Amino acid sequence: MPISGPASYLSTTDETLGHWESADTTLGAGNELKLKDGSGRAALVAQKDLLVTKRAAVQAKLNQHEVARGDIELRKTDLLVRINQFNDKVRFLFGGTKWERALPDVPSQTDGQGNFTVPLDDAAALWLMINDDPAVADIILLGATTQAMFVADVAALNLAFTTYTTAGKKVDVAIEERNDVQDVIYEMLKQYRQAVPTYFAKGDAILDSLPVL
Repeated sequence: MPISGPASYLSTTDETLGHWESADTTLGAGNELKLKDGSGRAALVAQKDLLVTKRAAVQAKLNQHEVARGDIELRKTDLLVRINQFNDKVRFLFGGTKWERALPDVPSQTDGQGNFTVPLDDAAALWLMINDDPAVADIILLGATTQAMFVADVAALNLAFTTYTTAGKKVDVAIEERNDVQDVIYEMLKQYRQAVPTYFAKGDAILDSLPVL
């Protein structure tokens, strides 16, 4: 099978390795096919094994990235509940006052970090101002959630965004490392196709069965 993308490198390499083994068997011990730098089939085997490792690393990093994304979504969902509870509580307790008029808009689940966390910070600041007012009692939400707990949850969300961004960059690096190995393999496969006609005459079965690159 010819190379059509990252997923096809292993199968194409395996085809070439099988063909190379047949070529070396036909040529006999001591006469094995070599590439320009003098490397033989074992060098391609080593690169294939390295590619397997790099592909696994990419998948592991992708999984970490997805887990980090899921963590963000769960935290956002919980904080949306909390900010709605806060707004409802303020409207109930202080309807028509400056506190109600200062309430922040509730962000959307799909908002990015900036658009999502700014209203949360506004809510936390307003919550603290209300608590600092000696004329009113501290606001405590369902589940005994305090302002300090809310602030801690917002900080944890910001940390989760950092973790997600870092994980995404690690994915990028892992992909580039995999691509570097693929580039080496591609050049070896290309050289192998160029080398076979110099070892076998036209019409030979080895030449006629040369794998497609």
